[in-house]
Amino acid sequence: MDIRKSIIEKASQLLEKYGYKKVTIDDIARETGVSHSTIYKYFKSKNEIVAHVARKEAEETGRLIEEIIAKDLPGIEKLEEVLIFLVRRILTKKNMYRITFSDLIEIYPVIEKVIEQEEKKAKERLKKILVQIKDEYDASYDPDALTDSLFFVISGINNLLIIKNFNEDEVVNHFRTLFTAFKEIEKGDGR
Repeated sequence: MDIRKSIIEKASQLLEKYGYKKVTIDDIARETGVSHSTIYKYFKSKNEIVAHVARKEAEETGRLIEEIIAKDLPGIEKLEEVLIFLVRRILTKKNMYRITFSDLIEIYPVIEKVIEQEEKKAKERLKKILVQIKDEYDASYDPDALTDSLFFVISGINNLLIIKNFNEDEVVNHFRTLFTAFKEIEKGDGR
């Protein structure tokens, strides 16, 4: 592994364990086995490292969601799997995602483009599932509007998961209950 990739990997591990506020360049250097001046040869700042970690995390999450979308399942089951996957991902990497408003103001200019690009990709993935559900049920909703609305709701849920100390099994069970109800509605008529 080259030094740059190693720095990103070690920073990712530290951010997962301790969160943005507690991780320093010296911590990343120590974990990587290089000097802090070596870190600065590859990255201008901690925020730039965090931007690379954020992109890596978003790409990995996106790849795993694409695997779910590629499964031969009804759309509603894909949506359920994606939402439960996201809940588990966020809860297991809570420290990495937890960031204070003041931290966000500091880091946002560096990661703004990453966030915008990844949100666009996430909406495209979500829309694929919603179009499939629309086709399966011969529904008349606007997939673009529903994608925006559902993305808004998912973002809010994600923020709550990061802030509050929810139990993973409890949250997953709530989602399963919700989707069980959707499936029961579908058995009735569904239209």
